[in-house]
Amino acid sequence: MSLYEYLFAKIVKYRMTLVLIATSLFVYILLFTAFQYYVSSWSPYAGTILTKLTDALFISVIIAIFVTVGERLYEKTNIAYYLRRELSGFERKFSDRIENLILSRFSLGLQQVIEKIDDGEIICDSSNKSVMWMNTKFNELEVSQEHIRTALLKGTNVRVLLMHKDNPCSEFRGKDSCRNPDDPESIKNAVEDYRRSLKTSQISMINFYKDMQKLRNAIDQSKDKNKKPLGSFELRFYMDLPSVPMIVVERGERHESVYTGFYLNRFSSAMPYIEWGSSNPENSFVDNLYDYFERKWKYSEMHDAGNFLDADSKKTASDPRN
Repeated sequence: MSLYEYLFAKIVKYRMTLVLIATSLFVYILLFTAFQYYVSSWSPYAGTILTKLTDALFISVIIAIFVTVGERLYEKTNIAYYLRRELSGFERKFSDRIENLILSRFSLGLQQVIEKIDDGEIICDSSNKSVMWMNTKFNELEVSQEHIRTALLKGTNVRVLLMHKDNPCSEFRGKDSCRNPDDPESIKNAVEDYRRSLKTSQISMINFYKDMQKLRNAIDQSKDKNKKPLGSFELRFYMDLPSVPMIVVERGERHESVYTGFYLNRFSSAMPYIEWGSSNPENSFVDNLYDYFERKWKYSEMHDAGNFLDADSKKTASDPRN
């Protein structure tokens, strides 16, 4: 706003007060001048009357000035009151918002944000009754397999759900992981590398699954009664959308904790994880995550690792060389 616009706005706003001041000053000057030049020719009473009039007009000018200042102070007071009221309302709303966020955190079961997750520590916890582990693939296959082996030897039941090597969504996940997304050739290579890594992961996990079945049979046939039974191990591959990397942990009668990560343009292991707990059994986000895993697990039934073993057995049995 320019200076002229500001002055014009103020004149319009206080026009009545300005008119009163201007009129009072004009009449005061007029009467005062008349008193100075004509008082000697008038009667003494006329001089007294003019004196009183000029004094009254002078007082009216002072009053008009005080009225103007009072209006201005009242306006400022009103603004201050309005601001205090609005700020008080904002503070109350902000406080309510924070309180609701805290309450929603506890109602949803949000526990903490983990900057760098140690999946081995979670998987291998001896207090675990069962663990459900979902991801696209394991980037460190031997490390992840060792975590699973350790958990199984402790008697923990483990279910692993990974992306199938022929999943059509692998193309999009491969594009996301491309380091040079502006280069078509780099995108193509990233997709091919990702599909190749999925295939490697699937073959390695199926072989690991076979090894665990052999280990189970060896333990079952062992005569050592002090040896703890191996936990059950199930492995499936999904053909639908990758959602979030997830680890579901059951320690008692309930699924107590769930850890979820993110699929962005880096490995999920490099992303932060969120821990969810069942602090409010009536409305826990853990239940939603658990149900989602179970549904995805059910949809992947035809790609169970046991089917691959059955296929290998049938192939071996039909081999004429046997």
